[in-house]
Amino acid sequence: MAETSIEWTDVVWNVTKGCSRKSPGCGGGTPGSRKGGCYAERMAIRMSGLGQPYEGLVESTPAGPRWTGKVVLDPAKLDEPLRWKKPRRVFVNSMSDLFHEALSFEDIDRVFATMRLAERHTFQVLTKRADRMREYVEWARRRSVVDGIEVVPGSPITWERAHPNVWLGVSVEDRMRVERIAHLRATPAAVRFISFEPLLEDVGTVDLAGIHWAIVGGESGPGARPMHPVWARRLRDQCVKAGVAFFFKQWGAWKPYCTMTESEADALYEALPEGVPDDAPRRCTVASATFPTEPLPVGGEVHTLFELGKKHAGRMLDGRTWDEYPAEARHA
Repeated sequence: MAETSIEWTDVVWNVTKGCSRKSPGCGGGTPGSRKGGCYAERMAIRMSGLGQPYEGLVESTPAGPRWTGKVVLDPAKLDEPLRWKKPRRVFVNSMSDLFHEALSFEDIDRVFATMRLAERHTFQVLTKRADRMREYVEWARRRSVVDGIEVVPGSPITWERAHPNVWLGVSVEDRMRVERIAHLRATPAAVRFISFEPLLEDVGTVDLAGIHWAIVGGESGPGARPMHPVWARRLRDQCVKAGVAFFFKQWGAWKPYCTMTESEADALYEALPEGVPDDAPRRCTVASATFPTEPLPVGGEVHTLFELGKKHAGRMLDGRTWDEYPAEARHA
């Protein structure tokens, strides 16, 4: 079991190792660019030496750590959740993607078999490969019908009914990736959720039908990209209107000026020497950015953000934290 600081879960279960970049939310760019990177790559490279857990799965490149594309199932970790007696929310694969193309459906099925047996826990599975998640579930459902899988002896139960403790989610970081939600909606699950993290642009109006939970967060780490507060607020408002549980995870590395107290904002600037008028220009001591650099599709609010780091930027949105969870597990 690995304790975690991820706000919306209790522990992480890294039952597979390795990955590859899929879309802009994974970061990218060239050395010295202001494009964020994959936190899992940065963590894995420190454990990639000879005989270490991530040997051969990640490598150093001129652009920074990069996955090699090799992904493996760790058999030693398969039965871990069965030994955890206290019920927990379990984030499956914070360092990988369970639906990566390098994993066979049979390997993925072994992970789902453990989740089915560890019914005291709630498993949160998040992917950028929404189409392959849907394909796996369709494959598993057909197999359960053909093989007559028995969850309760003498009583065959369909695949989706056998996994009431599994939440399936997709990452959506920009408008182009909104199409992943359609695959999620077509996939049977007790709870379906969307992680809008890192939120890299205004994703517009989102069809939340069949969705139970939404997580929103800005990017953190080296070279993090700012999140405009309007993007987060629009998603919050849509969730409230649709009755979808909303969880605001973090501002990320950049905090909007509009969310700061007067004392917080004042601390960003050098103090004026004695005798200098109070209205004299003061030098800002941290990096800042003004967004948008071009008009937003709707509205056009301009906001200044300051690069304070995740801890100091915090996770307050409009004067409060948003820590909502789905009210109940539902089948659909």
